[in-house]
Amino acid sequence: LITEMLALLKLAVLRSAHPQSAEWKAYALDQLEKQYQQQFYPAGVHKELSAHYQRVVLLNYQLLINFLKADNDTNGLQRWQARVDEMWAYLAAIQKPNGYAPINNDADRENIRQLSRQHVGQALSREAKNHYFRQAGQVIFAQDSGPHPLWAFFDIGPRGTDHQHEDFLHLSLSLGEADFLVDNGRYTYQPGRWRSYFQSERSHNGLLIDGIGCRPQPNKAMAALPGCGFTDDGPHALAWGSAQFSTQISPLADWQRMVLQLTPASLLVLDHLICFEPRQLAGFWHTALETRWQPLKDLHWHVSHPKHILKVQAMHSHRLPLDSQVIIGQIEPEIQGWHSARFNQKVASPCLHYSTQISEPTVLAWLFSHESDALALHSVHMTDESIHVQISRAAKTESLTIGLPGPLKQAARIRHSTFH
Repeated sequence: LITEMLALLKLAVLRSAHPQSAEWKAYALDQLEKQYQQQFYPAGVHKELSAHYQRVVLLNYQLLINFLKADNDTNGLQRWQARVDEMWAYLAAIQKPNGYAPINNDADRENIRQLSRQHVGQALSREAKNHYFRQAGQVIFAQDSGPHPLWAFFDIGPRGTDHQHEDFLHLSLSLGEADFLVDNGRYTYQPGRWRSYFQSERSHNGLLIDGIGCRPQPNKAMAALPGCGFTDDGPHALAWGSAQFSTQISPLADWQRMVLQLTPASLLVLDHLICFEPRQLAGFWHTALETRWQPLKDLHWHVSHPKHILKVQAMHSHRLPLDSQVIIGQIEPEIQGWHSARFNQKVASPCLHYSTQISEPTVLAWLFSHESDALALHSVHMTDESIHVQISRAAKTESLTIGLPGPLKQAARIRHSTFH
């Protein structure tokens, strides 16, 4: 409908002498207004929550601006220019250091810096600061300090109004211009095994309990989802989200994922699971095509990229064994380890698949840091109210106490931190 209304508006502008041109223009602008209200959150985020479809619809509204300029419609420009600028500002906010947008829901790897040069005559300036889009449920960690600034995208929001993937609590991570943790894209719309894989939890950086993904979130939201939020008021920026696993007849477990930025080049991920009988926990960390996983000592890895090396360390609050394997390009018995940067294209790509047995409340901690950061997890334990983490850096051991956000609580806090 947007495309049709733009065509009608163009006709009205080009045939301004026609006796019905004013009527055509008024009708087209009225319909474009209705579509804007239906399809966008106030912050300029398209409700499908796909960077690809953000781009598609944004460029249509950029055409609207061009037509209004051609028609010297100052009133129309006053109404629409700020809205379209906000759509571009959203792309600027989610932009990686390398100029690309994140892949989320049905999307491709797209260079939005180049896109803005082409359509508005200048590159999007990258905002090197954290952003929280509350209704969209997207947290952007973005730093510009140090030689390898961190960028991360954490999904704590609704599924989107169309083109959805099962990507709730997914995390993407880049250091400088090097992508490390990634979303694997869309590949195809043809129903079948491949479509199911690329849409599923198995193609994202999340968890399964007894082989089941968490309950789907609503398609859209007017505020932050229950149990989800973000704060950067304390010494470290912190985002969190809550989900539940269940069958059709009984609950399996509750899951709370917290992402904490420790330094300009490191993230701590805490997966807090609540269950009271034996459950099989499985999870995935998908990394970019250019990366290679190198196992070191127990639960330590180096993920090498031509530009950087990411250090990865895991620790379980109950010191339970964690089985892991790197899967690349598997088709049987189930599809795993594939990435699609462009529609209808797929390549074998690394995935760390890990699993363990849990039977009581537990925390699985993951530390992601640049090789130059001398960070290491020292201990992880929990109480009913908080998670306690000790992290060593060189000869020092620092302590973090992180208050647990309950399933419906919309606040989390770091009560004590000496880590800088």
